[in-house]
Amino acid sequence: MSLPSAPPQALAWLQALRTPAAALAWTLTDWERVVRLSRRLRLLGRLAESVDTAGLMHQVPEQAARHLRAELQYSRWRTTHLLWALERLGAHLEGIGCPLVLLKGAAYIGQDLPIAAGR
Repeated sequence: MSLPSAPPQALAWLQALRTPAAALAWTLTDWERVVRLSRRLRLLGRLAESVDTAGLMHQVPEQAARHLRAELQYSRWRTTHLLWALERLGAHLEGIGCPLVLLKGAAYIGQDLPIAAGR
């Protein structure tokens, strides 16, 4: 038994993660839905980074841009604090004789990968 798939237009907002210019065609109603959904899916930071990196933040409706800027600030705060914690943990766990492993978003941040932006 297969699960019903979402209609293609329902997932079209995901394209903006890779091609942020796609978001410029969105109405305010689209933005309301995308902000709500991407926040729930923990992708709002990634979307905000994509839009900001492309230099398109000033073209986003102000109501949505406020959410994106807030999420940028919050995700950068989390990254700074994670790096601080990793530095302290690394010093305390040095020489324990086993490899240290970072998982999920922390691994991306620890390796300074581009996908870490917005986590």
